[in-house]
Amino acid sequence: MCKKNRNKMNLYNSEEISKLNKIVKELPDIRQDKIDEIKRKIESGEYKIDGKEIAKKMFEIHQDIKKMSQFDKNRNK
Repeated sequence: MCKKNRNKMNLYNSEEISKLNKIVKELPDIRQDKIDEIKRKIESGEYKIDGKEIAKKMFEIHQDIKKMSQFDKNRNK
């Protein structure tokens, strides 16, 4: 691999690492108390699933993925 390609690769990796660090920093902290509460409700049969809320969240995630995909396409032009 020539030096020019290595430099380009290092820059690309650096940009990717920076982007991933930003994403990780924006992730919410894990709330063990919330996890334990949900586990308890599942085990006792109290946990109710809201299909509309699940569909809403799935749609939001889909929209986020589309935005990220579009960002990648624009970046690679």
